[in-house]
Formats: sequence, C-alpha cells, structure tokens
Amino acid sequence: MLISFTLENYRSFKERHMVICQPDEKIKMHKENILQTKNADILKVISIFGHNASGKSNIIKALNVLKKLLSYDNDLKELLKQVYEPFLYDDVMKNKPTYFEIELLINNKLVRYSIEFNNKEILSEKLIEINQNNEESIILQSSEIEFYYDVYNCKYVDEIGKSSKNNKLNIDMLDKIKQDFISSLVSNSDFKFKTLLTLKDKIALPIKEWFLNKLIILHNSNEFIELLMLPSHKQYGELFLSDKQNSDTNKTIKNKILDFVSGADLAIKYIFSKKEENVRGNKSYHFFSQHTVFKQDGTYDTMPMSFFETESTGTQRLFMLSKEIINVISNGGILVIDELDKNLHPLLLFYVVQYFNSSLTNPKGSQLLFTTHNSELLDFGDLRADQILFVSKNRKEFSSIYPLFKYKINHDVSLSNLYLFGSFGAIPKLPTGFNIGEK
Repeated sequence: MLISFTLENYRSFKERHMVICQPDEKIKMHKENILQTKNADILKVISIFGHNASGKSNIIKALNVLKKLLSYDNDLKELLKQVYEPFLYDDVMKNKPTYFEIELLINNKLVRYSIEFNNKEILSEKLIEINQNNEESIILQSSEIEFYYDVYNCKYVDEIGKSSKNNKLNIDMLDKIKQDFISSLVSNSDFKFKTLLTLKDKIALPIKEWFLNKLIILHNSNEFIELLMLPSHKQYGELFLSDKQNSDTNKTIKNKILDFVSGADLAIKYIFSKKEENVRGNKSYHFFSQHTVFKQDGTYDTMPMSFFETESTGTQRLFMLSKEIINVISNGGILVIDELDKNLHPLLLFYVVQYFNSSLTNPKGSQLLFTTHNSELLDFGDLRADQILFVSKNRKEFSSIYPLFKYKINHDVSLSNLYLFGSFGAIPKLPTGFNIGEK
C-alpha cells in the first residue's frame, strides 16, 4: 500500500513536495474511506485537482519513472538519459539531481526508499525499515562517499549460515565470507538497487514485486483504448471468449468485469469476443456487446453489435478501465490514472471512486490515485478533505501540492463553487471578465 510519495527537481516540481495517502486525525467523516491496519491507516482514494499544465500529470509520470528505475532489465545508463528531466526554468536546477522517495506498507512492514539520480548515474539510495515504535533500521545506504548494507538482511547470508552449520565453519571464517561479500558489492561499479533484488534481499524483493505487479499506471488513457481496439490484442481477446473456451480463472475475472460494467447501467447485457485465425496462424479478436431488442409482437430478444463500431468512446473507456479496476480490487495494489474523468459522465466517475471507497466492493482496501478536472466530485464524491489534493503552478513555473484540509471550510457551502471561484487556487487564470462571478 502506498503511504506517501515525494518528488523534487522533476519537470515542473522544483522544490520538494509530497503526496500523502494517510488520513488526518482531525477529520472524522467518511471513516469507511480508510483502510485500518496494525501499522498504518491508509486512504483508499486520493484525488488530485488542478488546472491544465499545473503539474498533475507530472506526479504520475514521476511514479512511472521510479517504477522503471526499480525494474530495469537493460542498460541503466541509457534509461537515466531518458528519465532525467529536471526543472527547466532555473539554470541551477539543471545541474542538480532528481529526488524521489516512496513509503510503502508491504507484508505488514513499513519501508521507505529514496533515490537521487541525474542523466549519468544514480548518486544515492537509501532503504529503511520502520517498526511499530516508529524506529528506523537502515537496510541500504549508498552514495558517493559512503556505503552500508545490512548483509544479515540478505537471503544469501542465510544460506551461508546454514552451510556453516553443516561445514562447521567458525565465526571468524563466517564473518570473513560476509565481509568479502560486501567488498564484492562495493567494488562493483554497477551495484545499485537492482543487484539487491538479484541477491534476493528480504526487504527489496517485495518492493520489486509491488512495483512490477501492484502499481498499475494508466498515464495516457488514449493509448490503452487504441491498444484494446487492436484485433491482435490477445489479453482482452482471450479473456472474453465464450465460457466453453475459457478457464475457470478467466470466467471469474470476466464475470466481475461484466458485473462492474452492468452496474454502470450502460444498457449492455453482455460482452464477448470471437477469435479468428488466418491461414498463417495469426489470431485476431473481435468484440461484441449484446443489447435488448424489442419486437413488434411485444417480446424481446438480444442482438450482438460490434463493440468498437457501435459503443461510445466513454463506454469503451469504462470497459478498458474495468479490467484494471477489477485486477487491482481482486489482487491488491494501487491503480493510478491520469484524467480519470475523461469521456466519463460525472455519475460514472462517482461510481468508480465509490467502488474503491466501499468496503463491500473493495474488501482488501486497494487504492486509487487519479487526476481530474471534474469539480462536481468535490460535492458529490463522498470524499474526505484529506483525500483531495490540489496542484497549482506559480508565476515562476513551480508546481506545488497542497491538501483541501488546510482551508477552513463551512460544510454548508458548495466546495465545487468555492473551487471554481478560486478559493483554493489550482484553476486557470483567465483574462478579466472571463472568470466565474465577474461581470
């Protein structure tokens, strides 16, 4: 589970800012929106509001960069050239590193990882475990001037310990093996977090697992709709084949997706795919949606229609999102979506948000983090004040993140109106006479 994410000197974020996913103790409303665990209370939903070009999407892009850094398989130096994007409007910042920090709850353990990098190298890394008394234990601390690794945290050392019992190694010999092991790491110029993962570190491996399988980022929704429309898209095509051609696991997932889509009342009775194979063995999938058709005699039947030719863009997008939503809801993790409201009716937006906030539909407490322009969500989304963040950019092009609960609010007043009238900032600065309320 995501506790917090911090970024500095990345794109429009010159200074250090944090997205906090923990509830504020002063806020008592909508307690069902909180997942309570032994080690931390976590917000199930985080919404981010802001005007165009405010920097909202840069938060999601930063998370995606961190995911790439912690799961790279090819040339790290080439990757750093691609992902290093410092704040551009200050010459000093162009020579400074980008800083990311993430705090997670994984397997009932609180961990915090931070990294500094530029376009040539990783300059520092730090991995910390935090116990229930809020005491911190350093697992890894690496920089140009120091290196520390808690070698006893590595499964490799466990194997050495087991071997020592069998081979009757004395303590001095065992310590010598461990010291040689650390020395080999230090002497390896390419040693970074990736190597820790390779060495099956007890803390690092679950973090890699989380980034690879529990952090789902949809940073450009159009790409996903286009991908879904490709006839060769096997993942969706196989999933929506008839039940006779499908595994029990796929049937379960498909039924959950269909229940979610039908809950949005789009008049779709069923969605299925058909597979075709040409003489070369290439497979393609065509999607169909069934609708009710009323006959002249008063009876009714269902008619299959080509999904991507007859359904609206909004329906297509909700269908695409539904698979990712059900995946995260079923398996745990966090779904991060840029512009969740795009092509969706406000009620469908509320539906998705409440699907995550509800303990009935989200029993595991999976998380949703998204950006939006839909101000109606402020009044009708049943969100807590700590679930609402604003991103604004000042005249010097700096982006800032700040929560709604920093403002004193009269609950009888429309939050949407306050936002659009400029009470919270994070809105476009229009010419005089074009702003709401101006005559």
